[in-house]
Amino acid sequence: MIQQLDVHNPEIVQKLLDIQIPAYQVEAKIIGSTEIPHLQDTVEKIQSSREIFFGYWEEENLAGALVSL
Repeated sequence: MIQQLDVHNPEIVQKLLDIQIPAYQVEAKIIGSTEIPHLQDTVEKIQSSREIFFGYWEEENLAGALVSL
């Protein structure tokens, strides 16, 4: 199921980061740079963002995410 993520919930944001950071690490390796800003994201940065986050849930597991500005 796809639904908007509640970024006020730190547990949800941590699940998002658990997907996001490894994905950006792969991208950083491919392009040969660690200067990707989202590699530095934290729960607090996500919570203060104006972006809207959506997640794809497989039962209780966040399996994917995307962001809308």
